[in-house]
Amino acid sequence: MRTLTLTAAVVTGMFALLVACDDPPPRGGPTRTRRTVDERVSVKGPARNDAVDLSQFQVPGGPPIVAPAAGPGVGPAGAPPPGTSATAAGGVTWTAPDEWRAQAPSSNMRAAEFAFGEASGPQAVMAVFFFGPGQGGSIDDNVQRWVGQFRQADGRDSMQAAEIGHRQVNGLEMTLVDVTGAYEAGMGMGGGGPTPASNQRLLAAIAVGPQGPVFFKMVGPVAVMDLAEPSFDEFVRSIRPE
Repeated sequence: MRTLTLTAAVVTGMFALLVACDDPPPRGGPTRTRRTVDERVSVKGPARNDAVDLSQFQVPGGPPIVAPAAGPGVGPAGAPPPGTSATAAGGVTWTAPDEWRAQAPSSNMRAAEFAFGEASGPQAVMAVFFFGPGQGGSIDDNVQRWVGQFRQADGRDSMQAAEIGHRQVNGLEMTLVDVTGAYEAGMGMGGGGPTPASNQRLLAAIAVGPQGPVFFKMVGPVAVMDLAEPSFDEFVRSIRPE
């Protein structure tokens, strides 16, 4: 029997590509001074070398293997009822602001999904991801990838335009990200993806939960995201251990 071996780096890369292709709406535009979630500092956290459980992946042509365990709202086994979203994942829970509309996740990779804005107009979408212990890539890898999905009009590296902060929120380690630009998530390997959407903004938080990182990523047009920022701050302050 032929044996196919995958390195942790390759598997982590596979997860990174999946998350990049699944994310919320786009954004772009000049960098501005804006208010912060508690206090944001321009500091990059140390890379985390999260281990990857290779048994969680089905190798093409190989024998059946056990799929990742599904937590609340994670994957088909834990999916919430249609039209709703989970309120907990990875050992953390949250409270969505009243002005956010819970909706059925558009992908089974999403533990929860919320929309902000007029239903008939431009909207921002908050997507919550949880992949399980040691899966989904490191916090630093995800921050780099999310920021890298934006392009700056002046040609700068988006990491230079992004605001990245690290804080404790309700006893949880939290990484906060804020960046604006032309958003091109979903671009395939080697290009050929959809045209980047201009004037988009990302507000994101990554909480280190008891079962691993839980990713909160909100993206939408700058005008909508500016209106959503106070409720995003409220949402972040609500994230806590179950």
